[in-house]
Amino acid sequence: MIYRLTAYGGETREFTKPASVCFSADRDAPAHSLEARFPLEPLGSGQRLPEFHTIQVVKDGAVFFRGLIDEQTILVDGDGAGIEVCSRSMAALLLDNEAIPQTYYVPSARLIYQRHAQPYGFSEFSGKDKAFSTKLQIEKGASEWEVIESFCRNALGTRPQVTFTGELQMEPQDLEAEALFSNCGGIFYTSIREERLRCKRLSQVLVRSERLGGYSTQVWDSQAAEDGILRRRLLNAVDDPKTPVFRGQLLLDKSREQAYQLELVCPGERILPLETRARVADPVLGDFEALKVSGISYRLDSAGEQTLVILRKDWEAESDVAG
Repeated sequence: MIYRLTAYGGETREFTKPASVCFSADRDAPAHSLEARFPLEPLGSGQRLPEFHTIQVVKDGAVFFRGLIDEQTILVDGDGAGIEVCSRSMAALLLDNEAIPQTYYVPSARLIYQRHAQPYGFSEFSGKDKAFSTKLQIEKGASEWEVIESFCRNALGTRPQVTFTGELQMEPQDLEAEALFSNCGGIFYTSIREERLRCKRLSQVLVRSERLGGYSTQVWDSQAAEDGILRRRLLNAVDDPKTPVFRGQLLLDKSREQAYQLELVCPGERILPLETRARVADPVLGDFEALKVSGISYRLDSAGEQTLVILRKDWEAESDVAG
């Protein structure tokens, strides 16, 4: 892979042999992080490195990652000279900027994109280009990302994401490719860990939908209750444009998603797009179907390189199989 750093004045430096790299991406975090350290050759008398502000990672001839550099450090010690950069993906622009308070009454995906993403350099998005009869009120202190996320949740019923390369997906695309993790003809892994996190699972949500009313709407996860889980949360949905049941179900779905995961350690670089469909064939634990890539953690250092892949259940696919 080629790591290309660009300064404000347009000067670029390319590195192909990093001393260390740490790339992390998680479905629950809008921005992905990349930290890297590169060895430096002597610059010569009177020369200094510029202040870099962006980083691109090129893989197999195509841009794989675009990010903003948050921190740049140059270190010279007994081991030589090196430059370290800490960066986040382009979603950082939407997280770091506060939205102007206003109210939309019939917003469209394109309007939200043009006002809350395009000014920060986003050049493309995916989503239905039509207006929705959804009131969207932006309060003081909300970030641009929170505005986009709220619109997608209320109007589209989706969770937006910004891809590794910087595309805003208001309606994340369903990737056709499926990854098979198997030591017999699939993606090789050295360890597999199955986690059932019962502490994350909710069985009931009580929703308050009227300003003068109580938490009168009940939403249950019957399967969680059958599994012996008794854990309740209260949700205030006053002035929320969506129905109380919809809001409560979202909370239950999120808890169910976080309550089960598989962690696989793969040698080498195995960075897959988030939401990639996956299955696992393991001789000890058995076969696992209807999974999606939920997290990636890639590390390269003097000890070698490896990728931690986190898989969670794709409940929609599992329901289709069960049906």
